[in-house]
Amino acid sequence: MSELSGLVSAVYESAEDTLSLTGDAENIDLGGLSNIVSNIETISLNSGNQELTNISLEDVMDMTDNDNTLRIEGTQGDSITLDTNGKDAEWTLGDIKTDNSTGESYQEITGVENDTTVTLEINTEIHIDQN
Repeated sequence: MSELSGLVSAVYESAEDTLSLTGDAENIDLGGLSNIVSNIETISLNSGNQELTNISLEDVMDMTDNDNTLRIEGTQGDSITLDTNGKDAEWTLGDIKTDNSTGESYQEITGVENDTTVTLEINTEIHIDQN
């Protein structure tokens, strides 16, 4: 377990390729996480109220496997800030999709880096701040 900004603990569950963040914290810089974790498929924000910021295409590529897809689980108290506005936006909002095995709904968000598509699947309970 490692401490992030003193308020949030991170636990990597290798069997599920999940990074679980617990505790209440604002401005968890995903760029900082990409330096300490790799080959994950899911970030779980299910315990506490957290805000993920600075989510770049490169960070997601560094953290995930060759599929370059990162699912973010969370609840209504959580939020994520993404650059989705304007012609220079890094991310593009897609469709809302339902996982047939869990019944959970996810906002699909994509971006392209060096001809590689990167996908975020964000639980629809999480608030997405677009900037």
